[in-house]
Amino acid sequence: MTSKRPILRNGLAFGQPADGENRPAIAFSRGQRRRRGSIARRLIATVAVLALGVAGAAVATGGIAVPHVPRDFATLADSAAVRAGFTLASIDVSGHRYTSEREILAALAIEQGTPILRIDPDAARTRVERLPWVKTAIVNRVLPDGIAVEITERKAAALWRHAGRDVLVDMEGRELSEVASGSNVGLPLLAGEGAGPAAASILGAIASHGEIARHLIQTHRIAGRRWTLELAGGTLVHLPGDGADAAMAWFDSRVAAGLLEAALQSRIAVIDLRVPGQLVVRSPGTERLPLATGERGRGHVAGRH
Repeated sequence: MTSKRPILRNGLAFGQPADGENRPAIAFSRGQRRRRGSIARRLIATVAVLALGVAGAAVATGGIAVPHVPRDFATLADSAAVRAGFTLASIDVSGHRYTSEREILAALAIEQGTPILRIDPDAARTRVERLPWVKTAIVNRVLPDGIAVEITERKAAALWRHAGRDVLVDMEGRELSEVASGSNVGLPLLAGEGAGPAAASILGAIASHGEIARHLIQTHRIAGRRWTLELAGGTLVHLPGDGADAAMAWFDSRVAAGLLEAALQSRIAVIDLRVPGQLVVRSPGTERLPLATGERGRGHVAGRH
């Protein structure tokens, strides 16, 4: 027997036979015909389904003695739901842009024809919220034969470049999706091992200090504990492991405006803010500047902050 999926009302239809024959999902057309049935018949069927459910719960808990009722109340209730048309025929999805409908359908994991009252909206919501782009999801039953899924997606906040991959991440460092290598997406560029998961520790500071952000080429994660900014002129700004935001605020202030201008003109190789209360400036050619080293090298103490 061919397995079917529900149809999505916003245009992407599932449920075609596996052999590729192109015909509309049968459940969708049946659902349309059922909606033209009499209101009285639907109400009677609804009452019957609910009554069976109540009776089943009462017997299961020993609360009420109900004679001559089969043990498998779930099966009986499901049969009544199917006869009354309370089975899944359509899914209405809204709010998604970067999450495909196929991904949402797969995450829901609900087959066409499932009795509507058997669907657990909370469990379905949990599965949908595991998708990379999904921040929150709301899943509701829509009687008689549908469910509605409302998606709120995450926002890309940076591009993480590492191990030959370019990956979009949000403010929390959650990976969203991979993009073509070398893509220019107009977002801060993070580089190095662990930079993506640690994004929350630097992205807020970058956003708060616009003068630096305007001239920032990329931000390197160093030894899994601190950041180094690379500016447009090639200058490296070493930030402390703790207090990076405060160090950036000082550097972004009017007091440091001359330093930033000099950095952008490539007259400064390194600005080191790692030592509390000191600003160490190194001119080009004074030392080798590997990004992964913890060596401080020789330089000029230009001021205090």
